[in-house]
Amino acid sequence: MTRGFAWAALTAAFCLAFAPTAGAATQTQTRTCPIPVVGGDPDVVQLSGPVGTTWTVTADESPGEPSHVVAIAVRVTSSDGSGPILRQSAAVGMSPVSVTLDLAPGHHYTLDWLATFDYGVHPCASILPGQSAFQIDT
Repeated sequence: MTRGFAWAALTAAFCLAFAPTAGAATQTQTRTCPIPVVGGDPDVVQLSGPVGTTWTVTADESPGEPSHVVAIAVRVTSSDGSGPILRQSAAVGMSPVSVTLDLAPGHHYTLDWLATFDYGVHPCASILPGQSAFQIDT
């Protein structure tokens, strides 16, 4: 009886310890921003998360390219019945540049974004042809 109770307690403790991570799969979505000139380097905007309830949107120069000034702006909306949520965040600096967003669980969010690369010469946005907003369910 004591051994059975100890085993049950150990199993319950193990399940409780790992319960918060169940179903909290990390995901990454990437958008490549090509530049329409010969020899142009494709830059990237990437969504990653969640870490807890925090998501990160990062704008970065292409791999191997020196760090340049990059800007990113993100608009968050939700239309899943939780009411229209609108948040905007922006960051500017030497690449990579990130914006972090704390999003409530249990909703569908659309993240529209605008990034500029190479000191502002190379703009890219989710509304341009070939690009799209990030869609996430928390």
